[in-house]
Amino acid sequence: MPTININNTSFYYELAGSGQPLVLIHGYTADSTAWGPLPDLLTKHLKVLRLDNRGAGQTQDDGRALSAELMP
Repeated sequence: MPTININNTSFYYELAGSGQPLVLIHGYTADSTAWGPLPDLLTKHLKVLRLDNRGAGQTQDDGRALSAELMP
């Protein structure tokens, strides 16, 4: 499981493909799986990064109040 530690939280992410980069950021109550098959299609032409925001999917909630400053 690929993770990166930012602001004392371990964020889950997936990086695939090659070419121009594209970052997929899901909505408030979703996680990185919400994109369904789209990332696999995009990786044929782009380098795609998708991640789980704090408290979603495979990224844990560390209990701090969410704020723009804490977003990766």
